Amino acid sequence: MSAPRTGASATEREEIAAAQRMHQLITRSLLVQAIFVACRLRIPDLLAGAVRTAEELAEATGAQPAALHRLCRALTGLGVVTLDGDRFALTSLGRSLCSGPHSAAESAIFLGSPAVWSAWGALGDAVLDGHAAFGHAHGAGLFDYLSWHPGELAAFQTLMSAQSRLQIPAVLAACDFTSAHTIVDVGGGQGALLAALLAANPTARGVLFDVPEG
Repeated sequence: MSAPRTGASATEREEIAAAQRMHQLITRSLLVQAIFVACRLRIPDLLAGAVRTAEELAEATGAQPAALHRLCRALTGLGVVTLDGDRFALTSLGRSLCSGPHSAAESAIFLGSPAVWSAWGALGDAVLDGHAAFGHAHGAGLFDYLSWHPGELAAFQTLMSAQSRLQIPAVLAACDFTSAHTIVDVGGGQGALLAALLAANPTARGVLFDVPEG
């Protein structure tokens, strides 16, 4: 967007600045897909050990080099990678997308997936009638849909476990389970939180309750 003209009033300059900021918010949100694709191709992992050109990344991922270069250029704007000459390097922020126990990649892979991304396109319908946007987009609720799509169910389970690992220190610090004989985790998924609670409270027994595919 063009800079405010010199003769603009203070009010007009504020309005233009607000519109510019809003434009940035709107367009920046679209770059969630850039992070999703980068994680799906494991670009952060490939850059974790060495700087690489787009051609080298394309050879490792099977992507089209010019398109991958544009993707990585978009990631520079998000602070995920840097570009020096023709070689991309991972930033400290970008390292949060590498594989590992505290990776944020699981969030990008599930929340940026076509199934979840398309549900946001039905937000207007959901606001009008009060029904879930996911149901508008797919004709079924999230958990029914996941039960029919094992690959996306696995991505959801991985995300939930990753989120639990991030939250475990706060839960252990805030909650005292030393007097508990049995700890029941309802909807506990793969049991990451319950396992941590039992490790911290070895005299307690644990019960993990979830649907079979959870």
